[in-house]
Amino acid sequence: MSGYFDKQEGPRRLRESALPVKTKSGIDWEIISSPNRYKKKYKFKTRQQLLNFISDIMQYEDEVQHHAEITVRYKTVTIVVWTHTLNDITEVDREYVRMANEIYKDNDASIDE
Repeated sequence: MSGYFDKQEGPRRLRESALPVKTKSGIDWEIISSPNRYKKKYKFKTRQQLLNFISDIMQYEDEVQHHAEITVRYKTVTIVVWTHTLNDITEVDREYVRMANEIYKDNDASIDE
């Protein structure tokens, strides 16, 4: 996985050029250790947009048989994903990250922060 990460203390973040999907703000998926995993918080304008996003994410998860840890708090969804059997990030997780960003974008739910 060399080349994917900037060297820095604390949680690692992907360099913009290495992001699975470039976003308006650039760096958006945090890498957490023990085990290595991706984490991102999505914010929504309305609860209906949140529900649509969750529904689409769960449908995608069922199609690829790869499931994340999803936490819902009011109009915010936090996703944590990694390959549980290996306790690490794999290509399946990178594809999940790409699809989650696309689903969020397709649901027109983005909030400029």
